[in-house]
Amino acid sequence: HRVKLNEFYSDHAHLGQKMETFVILQVLLQPVAESLVLIDRVEFMNEKEGITASLEQVFNDTVSPRCFALVAEK
Repeated sequence: HRVKLNEFYSDHAHLGQKMETFVILQVLLQPVAESLVLIDRVEFMNEKEGITASLEQVFNDTVSPRCFALVAEK
């Protein structure tokens, strides 16, 4: 497998700068996109009659940015 991996790297080394740009873009936009999804889920639940929803932080966000739980009460 190591030989195939080295071949793949050699064949695509010229794309390194472009890949780095995409990785940086992903790192910058991913938290924003994940927050929008969470907010959308909460709003969807709150639109339902008789359901109250909120986001609760369940642990420190330095451990993981995915530290929120969607809590819904009926």
